[in-house]
Amino acid sequence: MGLFSVSQRCTPGWSFEEDVVYFSQAGIPGIGIWREKLLQVGEEKAVELLADSAVKPAYLDWTGAFTGTKGWSYRDGIEEAIRFIYLAGRMGAPLVIVHSGGRGRHTFNHSRRILREALKELLPAAEGVGVWLGLEPVHPTDPEDLTFLETMAEALEFVTGLGSPNLKLVYDLGHLGADEKALDSLTQWLPHLALIQLADIAIADGRVVRVPLGQGSLPVAEIVRTLVREGYRGWFDLELWGPRFCDMQPFELLESAKNLFGNLLGPVDQGDSAAPSDSPTPSAPSPAENCVS
Repeated sequence: MGLFSVSQRCTPGWSFEEDVVYFSQAGIPGIGIWREKLLQVGEEKAVELLADSAVKPAYLDWTGAFTGTKGWSYRDGIEEAIRFIYLAGRMGAPLVIVHSGGRGRHTFNHSRRILREALKELLPAAEGVGVWLGLEPVHPTDPEDLTFLETMAEALEFVTGLGSPNLKLVYDLGHLGADEKALDSLTQWLPHLALIQLADIAIADGRVVRVPLGQGSLPVAEIVRTLVREGYRGWFDLELWGPRFCDMQPFELLESAKNLFGNLLGPVDQGDSAAPSDSPTPSAPSPAENCVS
């Protein structure tokens, strides 16, 4: 049976602490740790909050940017990635998503060499701690410029070429769901998949955009059931963000996620019936807070 988590990107108006408390209260088993909230709360506080909660970290998203397009050097990226690997081990997160950084002024082959050398440096640490490093291809129109990897085939070359059992693939329907060839090949990649990120998609102004599950063009339920039937036992992660979700309140999103995954994967532990007496009381996020580009 698969597990399900919700990414912290889904609740941009909440703090790290509010996410942990209210995910647990809502009966959400897992949480996808987003780097922006992690850096805001601090690593030690994040470890403490998760240790005291029933919600389990499914992954840490993200580290890397070795090509320099995020404004830091290759060595800075390596040092942070190693720190995040050990942090994931302390949190109990099985996976750290690693992004190469965009191509920038590098050639494609040079970018590949940079990523390969970075992974060679990082994999011994990941193997020692017992966590996976995950490569996630991103749609070429994505504005964040996180990676030059745009297809699962490109990412798979690194996984098979480096030959480490701790190097895995991350498949995000929001980025790759429009690629029918990739969808048809999903079960072939099963041994290499560490995380499935779920979203529905639609075309708006010539761009692929994320929309609530069931409101787009993807057979999400069929995809999930097929993967479970074929033996996938990792996390299914809900990752919804962008202007389409400006009006969706976080509690509504969590409840709909729990119901959806309950229907797909079976009954879900309801969690605590009430928040602890010292729980934070989140204010209703403004539309601007909910609109993560």
